[in-house]
Amino acid sequence: MNKVCKRCGLEKPIQDFAKNGKSTRVYCKSCEAQRARENYEKSQEYVRSLKTKCSKCGYDKNPAALEFHHPNGDKDTVIAKLASKSFSLPIKNKIDNEVKKCVILCANCHREEHHPDLNRK
Repeated sequence: MNKVCKRCGLEKPIQDFAKNGKSTRVYCKSCEAQRARENYEKSQEYVRSLKTKCSKCGYDKNPAALEFHHPNGDKDTVIAKLASKSFSLPIKNKIDNEVKKCVILCANCHREEHHPDLNRK
């Protein structure tokens, strides 16, 4: 038995489609994997776009070195975990709500913020 993938339009054997309860998904497994990768990249890119510069020292060269710091300790969720999910409006809203509670710090300033007792004079 064959089925046509709604994404690539190719007719493929039914075993090339993941199960969805008693039926099968509309995208073949390879198209579903590609869609998931694209959504993951969208989510990662969105979070990177929010990391502009360190609010303490001004570092802005690489967003990978910038982190979200919750100065009031009111963290509901980890932004990186949200960013690892498939990008959608509800996920974007959760990210935005969590980012509103944060300041952007570079990795060095973030460590110093969490361990002020270790700062050298």
